[in-house]
Amino acid sequence: MQVRVFSIPMEGDEDAQEDLNRFLRGHKVLSIDKVAVVAQGRQFWSICVEYLPRRIGDSSVADCFAPRRSERPRHCDACLTDASFLRPLLRATMMR
Repeated sequence: MQVRVFSIPMEGDEDAQEDLNRFLRGHKVLSIDKVAVVAQGRQFWSICVEYLPRRIGDSSVADCFAPRRSERPRHCDACLTDASFLRPLLRATMMR
């Protein structure tokens, strides 16, 4: 397990937010703790992320949500058409 701490201003720093989001998409996250901090007139979020690093060649569910250029991940299609996934949805629709 490893730890990384992010400090993100509460207003106006979209780059810091994107850095956090990119990090979260690329790692197996175990826990996230966040605290609002006011120090020396600054307001920001202090975010502590416990994670497992990804090894080269590993794939994860996060890969389904990573931005792709005009390419839909094929391994996610199987999840959406799997009978065990569709069966509860069909039952819920029929009960209405």
